[in-house]
This record gives sequence, C-alpha cells and structure tokens, in this order.
Amino acid sequence: MKIRLLAVLFTLFFFFGCQSATQQKYHYPNFTHQQTVVGTVISDQVILPPLVLDMEVTEEYFLVLCLHNGKWLHIFDKNSGAFIKSLFTHGRGPGEILSAIQFSLDKHQKKLSIFDREVKKLLTIDINSLMEGVPKSRVVSNDYFVKAEGVFPLRNDTLVFKPFVRISLDEPTRYFRLSGEQPSIYYNEYPVEDVFAPLLYIDFKQTISPDMTKMAVGTLMGAILEIFDISEGLELISTSYYSEPVLDDSGRYLAYENSGLGFVDLYGTDRYIYSSFSGKKNLEYYNDIAIFDWDGNPITLHNTEYNLLKICTEPDDSTVYSLGIDKDSGEYVFISFPFLQNSKLINNTTVHF
Repeated sequence: MKIRLLAVLFTLFFFFGCQSATQQKYHYPNFTHQQTVVGTVISDQVILPPLVLDMEVTEEYFLVLCLHNGKWLHIFDKNSGAFIKSLFTHGRGPGEILSAIQFSLDKHQKKLSIFDREVKKLLTIDINSLMEGVPKSRVVSNDYFVKAEGVFPLRNDTLVFKPFVRISLDEPTRYFRLSGEQPSIYYNEYPVEDVFAPLLYIDFKQTISPDMTKMAVGTLMGAILEIFDISEGLELISTSYYSEPVLDDSGRYLAYENSGLGFVDLYGTDRYIYSSFSGKKNLEYYNDIAIFDWDGNPITLHNTEYNLLKICTEPDDSTVYSLGIDKDSGEYVFISFPFLQNSKLINNTTVHF
C-alpha cells in the first residue's frame, strides 16, 4: 500500500528549497456530520499501474487516465467494472499523447479534453465516439500552450491555464484565461508565502464544476482548499487551511510523515465538492469522503474502509464512485457509495439521517 502511495507522491521529491512556512492558522475542518458509509465493490480485478492520474464517469463507463501498456485512456464498464479497451498510444504522432496529468469532461456537450503538456496540444474527444473504431477528436494548439502545464476548456471556449514555471518576473504566472488568441485575465496569488508555494503546489488537485462557473484547488500536502468564481474571470471566493505542513531538520524540504496528507483527489458537481480526504498527520490512511459546498464550508465526512485514490460522482450527487485500494490485498478496486438514498443535504449546512 505504501508503494502505491509513494508512486502517487513521486513528484514531491523534486521540491524547491524553503526558508519559512506560512503564518496562517490551520485547523481540521468542522464537519456538520460524520458517519461511516458502506461501499459496494463493483470489481476487485482492476489491473492498472501504481500511478493513476485521473478518473471520470459517463452514463455507461469509467474512464481512467494513466500510462499503461503503451496507452493513455482506459475504459471500463460502469456496472461490472470489466475492462473494455484502451486508447491513445504513447507518442508524438497524430492522435497520440506523450504526457498528460489529468483530463476534463464536459458532460453537457459530451466531450473529453486531454492536454498533452509535452507536445503542448489540447485533444478534445467526442465521448460517443470512444467505442467506435477511431474516436472523433479535435486538436488545438496555441502559442501560449508552450507556457502551460494544464489547459481546461470552459463553456465559452475560453481556457484556464496553470503554467508550471514563472514566465517572467513581471508577468503573472499561476492562472490565466485565454480569450481568442490572447490572455485576458490573470491570477497569480498563492495562499502561502512565495518561498513556500513550490513545496505545496508542486502536487495539488483541481476540479471545475460542470456548469463551469466555479473551480476548487486543494493541496495534497498541507490540506489547503481554495475556491474560485470563474463564471467571468478568476475571483477567489475562499481559502481554508486544514493541516499544517512540517519542514524537515534542514528547513528546506517537507517532512512527509509529519506533514501528512490533505486532498488526495477532488471532484465537483454543480452543488458540492467531493474529496478523497485525510487531513491527518499520516500517510497510511486516506479513506474519508469529505463534502464541501462551493463557499468552502465543510458539510459532511464519510468514513470508508478503503483508501480512495480517485473519486467521481453522478451529476445528481446520488452516487460517488472511487478507484480505491483494498487495505488487505493492496489491490485496486472500483467501488460505489450511494449518497442520496441514505442522506439528504439541506440548505448546504444541515444533514439528517
């Protein structure tokens, strides 16, 4: 189990130096209600490599992003968990992908977008064509893609970027929106000191609501959650500090065991933010499903018996799905957790069972 987690955290070993940590106050979120939720194993025969990058659910399928057997996109039956097919060969050629870290699914237009951060092209695929012989896809490139680590289409064809390195000392470099051929709105603030930001934001999770008006960003270490209004620009709604990272004796790197885990994965619906969450000083357990509203308020915490690596949900919040890790066998399993059948969220703040 530790081997899988270390694979997920591999980029953390390339952190930059740090002299001091943020002075913000950290505290574990105050959830309105906590309970144990029992999941149903859909399949315990999921053969995938240690590093799985992203997961999505459609009406019929699970889509899993990882480099496995020379392919990037892997399709499984949603009801049985049975493997169906793999697509998009590893490479630089047409219809191939060289390097990806996550994808975005537009469930309204039924399109899946994958940004190749090495080739700097955005591949947008028609979901209905995935099961055909050759998936229908559109490739978009732009001069600003060379500065981007992540590209995410929004409803009005504007894109959100996350550059990996500073473009220049004068140009904002964290996020910007591209309208047509030029950036229109910039956002370059971090919720921690500049020298501390690379330690936490080298590995984080990000989700955009299906209506594409809101974005959540959560750190894997240190458990910081940011909520943005992206309906027209890039406006910060809230920032929450849940678990304080700890530096090692050198004062330059994170002490992983003492820092613990925060947001292992994030997934947004139009109503809520779901997270595979730990928030504790422990690398062994990330078996909670934490629910937040889009103002950043903690709503409910659901304890499960599985470590939850990736999660996604039905659009109506009825079911949470996870690619999890069985604690006894250490193997991947697909699990479903029914939510609306067992609970009702009222006014985003009170939970009755």
